[in-house]
Amino acid sequence: MPIRPIIDFDKNDERFIKGENVLDSVSDTNLATMDWQDFEHLIRELFEKEFSNSGAEVRVTSGNDPSETFVHARGRFPSGLFRNDMSMVLTNASDADIPELMTWFHDARSTQEWGGWVFRFPFDDKTFREDVQLSELDSFVAHSESTELIAFGQVRNKYGRGHLARLAVAPKHRGRGLGRDLVTSLCQKATELFACSEISLFVSKTNAVAIRCYKGLGFHEAPYPEDRDMGHKTLFMVRKIASN
Repeated sequence: MPIRPIIDFDKNDERFIKGENVLDSVSDTNLATMDWQDFEHLIRELFEKEFSNSGAEVRVTSGNDPSETFVHARGRFPSGLFRNDMSMVLTNASDADIPELMTWFHDARSTQEWGGWVFRFPFDDKTFREDVQLSELDSFVAHSESTELIAFGQVRNKYGRGHLARLAVAPKHRGRGLGRDLVTSLCQKATELFACSEISLFVSKTNAVAIRCYKGLGFHEAPYPEDRDMGHKTLFMVRKIASN
């Protein structure tokens, strides 16, 4: 069910201050001596650049005292994507999700970094369905309330652990922290399915964003499995599951 926002913002609130562009003029400026109002607008611009891909709106607002100003950001996510405890709502993937999933990958590198180095590219509907192995692996998706496909991932019992594979967020929703939510929710699924105490995954050595995400979730590099020979391209990462 959709989650009602904790606070509804009135975008026409008179306390919102019109944004000013100051970023281009501060290359040689000592921030300690910068006018405080310019500094507020500088912070707004920096936040706006950082979170522009997440659908966030960043505004400078005034307080009751005209000398008080604040910078606040408001983010938007597809409705229906999270439960009340803010965990991502995952459902079993189906054949109907495949056509949309196929549109997320446009070259051999992105396809094989996601699907594995034996995943065929160029692919067609038949080879994609064969290689993604929906019927062999526990596969999950997240949809918005409007049924838009947002995320995909798979879990399996491998190496004595719950193993995550083929993790992906829809291109237009990347950069919003949804990958972190996807991994967290899939870890929960793996724990429920396999009663495991550890989770593992592979990640391309060139995917710095994903590596940083996984490390932030408690994954660390581990010795590469002996049955795999792609250690020159990928890292093997593991995290322990906290016991209750």
